Amino acid sequence: MNDVITQNLLTFLLGGGLLSSITGVITLKYTKKQAEAKALSSVQDVYQELIADLRADKEAMKKEKIESETKWTYRIEKLESNQLSQDKKIAENEKEIADLKRFKCVNLTCNNRKQ
Repeated sequence: MNDVITQNLLTFLLGGGLLSSITGVITLKYTKKQAEAKALSSVQDVYQELIADLRADKEAMKKEKIESETKWTYRIEKLESNQLSQDKKIAENEKEIADLKRFKCVNLTCNNRKQ
C-alpha cells in the first residue's frame, strides 16, 4: 500500500501534475489581473466619452444661449423703436386734436371757435 502511494506521488511530481497545477494557478492570477485591467480600461474609456459628450453639450448650450440673447436683443430693440414711433404719433395726434378742438363749434361767432 505504501508503494502505491509512493508511486502515485512520484507520478504526480514527475509526470507534470505539480508543475501543471502551479502553472495553472499563476496563469489564473495573471488572467484575472489582465481581465481587471481591461475592465478598468473600458470604464475609463466610457468616462472619457462621457466627458467629451458633456463638453460638446456645454459648447452647444453656450452657442444656443448666445443666439437666444442676440435674438431677444434684436426683438427688444425693435419693440423699443416701435414704441418710440408710436409715442411720436400719439404726440402728433394729441396736437392735431388740440388744433381741431377750436373748430368744435359750428357757429362762426362762438367764442370757443378760434380763427
